[in-house]
Amino acid sequence: MGREGSPLRERVIFVVGAPRSGTTWLVTLLATHPEIAGVEAESHLFDFGIDRVFDNLEGRHPDFHGLLSYLDREELVDLARDFCDGVLMAMRSHVSRNTVPPFVVEKTPIAGDSEALDLARKRDVYPDAWYVHIIRDREAVARSLMRAPWMADRSYE
Repeated sequence: MGREGSPLRERVIFVVGAPRSGTTWLVTLLATHPEIAGVEAESHLFDFGIDRVFDNLEGRHPDFHGLLSYLDREELVDLARDFCDGVLMAMRSHVSRNTVPPFVVEKTPIAGDSEALDLARKRDVYPDAWYVHIIRDREAVARSLMRAPWMADRSYE
């Protein structure tokens, strides 16, 4: 099916932004709309999921190029779209009560790693999606991170 035949064509909303920038709040707000399904939890669908499959194909490891022997990048992008559509539709039906909303919203904060390709790969797999990039004042983000219970390093650096 891939990108062209996707059942979620033009129906996916990605909320992106730095950690503690308000992505959870925005997804919660959007998910109150009756035509949008979403959950506050981060799916990590790209940064811990599909990203690794792309790494396998694109040879980010110098010795392993496993998938390159079997398919090209365009084929992988279409297969990734099918998989991601399946995950997002499962989430949508899981959180929907009586009727299945036509739109689905997903968020995972942008990785801080300079080599992180998850946002670019997300755009390749979902060129038709809506992207909402939330930006919060950097000082407010730093103060919020300092209060986060999971933060081990409590310095502003």
